[in-house]
Amino acid sequence: MNGWGLPAVEVPDMTGYPGFRPPTQAELGDRSSMLSYLEEKDADIEKYRAHRLLEIARENVEGFIRIIDTYVGDDPVEMQRLSDVRARLVEERNFLETAGDGDGDGVLLDEDLCPEECARGMDADLDGCIDRACGLKEEVLGTQMWWVARMVLLQKARLACWMDKRNKPRAAAGLLWAFGRLVRNFTRIGWIAPGDGERLQTFAKNARNAVLGYMGSLNCAPAGGWMEESRPARTNKPRPGVNRARPASARMR
Repeated sequence: MNGWGLPAVEVPDMTGYPGFRPPTQAELGDRSSMLSYLEEKDADIEKYRAHRLLEIARENVEGFIRIIDTYVGDDPVEMQRLSDVRARLVEERNFLETAGDGDGDGVLLDEDLCPEECARGMDADLDGCIDRACGLKEEVLGTQMWWVARMVLLQKARLACWMDKRNKPRAAAGLLWAFGRLVRNFTRIGWIAPGDGERLQTFAKNARNAVLGYMGSLNCAPAGGWMEESRPARTNKPRPGVNRARPASARMR
């Protein structure tokens, strides 16, 4: 693998790797800063290598399948044998397509910003993380819209994050609800593109459910049995064996 680096420090060429940040000129010119940069990037480098190995394995399996598909003949024994081999290769291909997803949310490790958090069903931006109040600001900043809409939505997003950090879920949920209504109105009058508006509304809805502890939208069951740990969803149903009805004597008082 091609690379560059300071003496005794070799860095893989990761150009094009999702999320990769190249070193700054200051880091390149200072050995201590460069070593700090490398420490921060160790995890990214390992994920990159794992990603490449998976890519190579998938390409090999696809190549074998294409070779089998070119077979021309009428020997029933040979055709049955190739059919069995192809079926096993297809199973292998299906396994490799999901082998890079450690938490079962459908986002591969090289693109998953939260590789140990299952976010399927509550991940509007498909970054592998559950949509939360304090992530809404970045979503607004990364979306094209009229500057007035951006200013208003940023205020709501910052306040919702502030309330969530101070353990005020109801206040945060109210701000996130208002955020979604504003996005809907801004989309209707053309200040936000329809696709971006739908994504922002979904993100705000997921974040509102998250602050309130409503995690029932999560849909994760990776091989190995790990499930996303979350706060239990609130419910008004009584627990088994618990009678919440007040005694008649108490109701008469």
